[in-house]
Amino acid sequence: MSSSSDTGVPWWLLPLQLGYLALLMLLALLHFHWSWAHRLVGNTLGPIPLAVPWWGALGGITISLTGVFKHASSWDRSYENWHVARPIMGAIMGSVGYLIFIVVIRSTGASVSTATRSGGAAFDLVAFLVGYREAVFRELLRKAVDVLLAPGSSTSDATAAKTHDSAEADDE
Repeated sequence: MSSSSDTGVPWWLLPLQLGYLALLMLLALLHFHWSWAHRLVGNTLGPIPLAVPWWGALGGITISLTGVFKHASSWDRSYENWHVARPIMGAIMGSVGYLIFIVVIRSTGASVSTATRSGGAAFDLVAFLVGYREAVFRELLRKAVDVLLAPGSSTSDATAAKTHDSAEADDE
């Protein structure tokens, strides 16, 4: 991926992120204030409470807006697709982070009821943080997968995998 720099952020990127934010707010309003929308979707997406991907997407939008403002005068065009996909990746990674969080809690023997959302604010926070710092979470996942699925791999294999993964974009 080339790292060509332009002088500024593309004109369409800030309105896109603000549009994503408006869409998230609209979806929340529809879900909580119109019973037909609530009945249509429910409270969960399979085992995942509906708020979890919402908060993950919000984390993705937040980090994207941070990058837009932080790099306004030193824009790198190679990150444009990353910014377009941030809410989707935030929702996905927030949901995966939630599932991992639940598995870890249950592995300690503690009882967690996802149906009643006991600890709901903690779950939402985990989803937001994972959506916000998706690259950090991807690195954690990579290490966990290496430990679980390749416990006998050599140091050179791990170094090669890390070199390959370091080519991926960071979270800004």
